[in-house]
Parts: sequence; structure tokens; C-alpha cells
Amino acid sequence: MRPQGSFVLVVVLALMFGACATGKKVTDSVKKIFRDDKPEKLETRRLSIFEYEDILLGAWAGKMIGASVGAPYTNRFYGQVMEEPMRSWRPELVENALVQDDLCVPMTFLQALEEKGLSLTSAEAADYFGRIAWPLTHAHDAARRNIRAGIPPPDSGHPRYNPHANDLSFQTGADLFGLLCPGMPFTAIRLAETFGPMMSYGDGLYGGLFVAGMYAAAFFENDRAALIEQGLKGIPADSSYARLIRDVLEFYRTEPAQWRGCWQMLEDKWAQTDLCPQGYNKPFNIDAKLNGGYVVLGLLYGEGEFPKTLEITTRCGQQTGSNTATAAGLLGAMLGYSRIPRPFKMGIPVISERPFQHTKYTFTTLTQTCKKMTEMIIRRYGGDVQRLGDREYYSVPVQSPPPPPPLEQFTESQLAGYQNEWSRLDQIQPD
Repeated sequence: MRPQGSFVLVVVLALMFGACATGKKVTDSVKKIFRDDKPEKLETRRLSIFEYEDILLGAWAGKMIGASVGAPYTNRFYGQVMEEPMRSWRPELVENALVQDDLCVPMTFLQALEEKGLSLTSAEAADYFGRIAWPLTHAHDAARRNIRAGIPPPDSGHPRYNPHANDLSFQTGADLFGLLCPGMPFTAIRLAETFGPMMSYGDGLYGGLFVAGMYAAAFFENDRAALIEQGLKGIPADSSYARLIRDVLEFYRTEPAQWRGCWQMLEDKWAQTDLCPQGYNKPFNIDAKLNGGYVVLGLLYGEGEFPKTLEITTRCGQQTGSNTATAAGLLGAMLGYSRIPRPFKMGIPVISERPFQHTKYTFTTLTQTCKKMTEMIIRRYGGDVQRLGDREYYSVPVQSPPPPPPLEQFTESQLAGYQNEWSRLDQIQPD
């Protein structure tokens, strides 16, 4: 369990917060957890606002650093471990994070929640997503085209209409929902379900729910294997995604020093399961579960060390920018901003007032907005903000993950029946 108590407050932390149709439909009625009536008082646990801010900044900073480390190697290493020397880190390299979709897309989700409130429906979320004007790829692009063509969620993410339904697109942005819901995995996953089905299905959706659950747990849990087990509780145990993640956990427990052996196990057993048109029967793989496996591999074999986690996750190849961003974001949450090694975070204060591309948020306003939304969520579901002496705390409702959604899988046997539908995507203008 994450130890309770205070971290040493770094100057930047004070500055940042002081400155301010087919398949089963995920219906809006499911989202009534975000109701306007105040729920009954629940069992709560205490999280100091000081520690919350350190974790929140650590998560976003970690994701920015990870995206910047992994981006140069994305889509360069298919079916092989990256053996070449990695670029030496320099503080100014974090500037690359300002243009990464892995950060900009979840900020669109955040803006929708900020402007529409916690009772946001999946239709309203789709409206925000459909208005994105910058170039998108894979599941994001297909979902936007579908929404603009009048195909709403969940059909916009279903493989009948979206050939990228199993891709990692939702997985890369679902961290937001866990960060808004500290120690509240039920709420985090339900919130993720408002957005995920617009672009994903089956394992593509489960990857996002898995990530959201881990981020929510990271506020109170700093054991890496236990964190992964917490994430698994929110997805169907019989799904291919969950089975792959358990394979990584089991290999690690047997061979805790052999990350390359674990990588080879994933390559031999899971690398040929990508159904994305660009990856089907090809070395390229953007499937959520394989790339999610690389995230978990990096977290486990990185041994809680920031540079080692960055390097191992990147060396796994495939979608290195996204995977290293997720692994480093999770580790950043577990460590807190104050314990991320100084050379990696030195460049963040320099760019903290510059907007992320295509968004209205800077690092400062991003973290301030997340804090504001978190306090709304905590109060909505029975918690509160308390003061003890000269310190403030969140009284956080104790939650378990919701029961996993019904098992849905996009399989190879469905490809032939869906390919005629996919051809119409080319007729829809992306912008």
C-alpha cells in the first residue's frame, strides 16, 4: 500500500497550484452514477491535498517525459527488441510532449467534462470528439469519421464500422479518468465508459478501463504488481487482454530478471493477433493488448526506477511513444513529482505556461483543472475536503472496481463480414 504522509514539497509544485447498434450498447442510463442527487455517506479514507498534488503532477510529468523519450522510436521496431543506443536525455526534449496526441486527445475529454459537467452523456462526449479539427489516426480517426457521418457511439467504435476497434487509441488517453478519481476505481471506470465505446470495443475498450483503474489505484498503492492486479479487476477475466496481462505477471514472478524472455513470450504467443488493417498478418502491431503488455512489462522489470522503466518499455518496440508515456505516467504517479529524478523534470517548469497543441490547456492549467474536477467528484460521491490543523485533506470514498462489462471480443472470424462496411470510411472526409 502507498504509505500515508507528506512528501517534501518542491518549489514547482507550489507554483503550479498556487498560481491559480451492434453488440451490447453502453447506454447513457449506465452513467447514472454521475447523478445530481447527493449519495449516502460512504466509508472514506484520507488523502492529503499535498500528496494528491504531488501524485497528479507526477503522473502528467511522467507521461510527458515518457512520450518524449519514446516518440523517436515509434513504428521503427516491429517484432524485434530495439538494440541501438537510445538518445541521451536532455531537459529540453520534454517540449516534444506539447504536440503528442497521447496528451492532446485526453485534454479534449477533460474540456468536455469541464464544460458539460459530470452528467455528460456519451452523445455529448461524441459531439466534442467529432469537432476535433486536427489530424488523427487509427481508432481516433475512424471514430471521428463515423460520428461525422451520423454513426453514434457505441456503433462508432464497434468493429462493424471501425476497423481499429482493438487498437490502443483509447488506452493512451484513459489515464485522465483515473487521475480525476483518486482511489475511486468504480467512478473512474464508469466515467471511462462514457468515452471509450465511441472509438473502441472489446480489448480496445478493456485496455482503457485497465489503465483508468490502475491510475485510480495509484493514489493509494505503490506496489507495481498489486497495481496491475487492481487494473485487472475492472475488465473481463476471460478477455484476451486480461489473459495477456496475466501471462506477463506470471512470467515476471517466475523470471524476475529476464525482461527479454518476457518480451519473447509475448512475441511468440500474442504478436500475430492484431486485426487492424495495417497490422493484420504484418509485423506492425497497434493492438491494445500487445502494447498494453509492453507497458506492464516495463513497469514490472523497471523495478520502480524511472530511467530503467523508460528504457525497457521503449526497447520493446512497436508503439513506443504511447507505451512509454503510459508506463512513465503510472510510475510518475506512484513516485510523485517530488521523486521523479531531477534531470528528467527540469524542463517542465520552462514550458509549464505553453499550451499543448490544439488545446486550451498548459501544464499549469491542466493540473489545476484536474484538481477542480477531482474535488467535484469526491464531493459528489460522499467525500469532502477537510482541514486538520494547518493541513487540508480529501476524505475519499472507498470504492471497489465495478463488475467487469460483458465479454465482447473482435475476432478474426468477423473480418470478412465487416470489410464491406469499412470501405465506406474512405468516403468520409477526416477534416
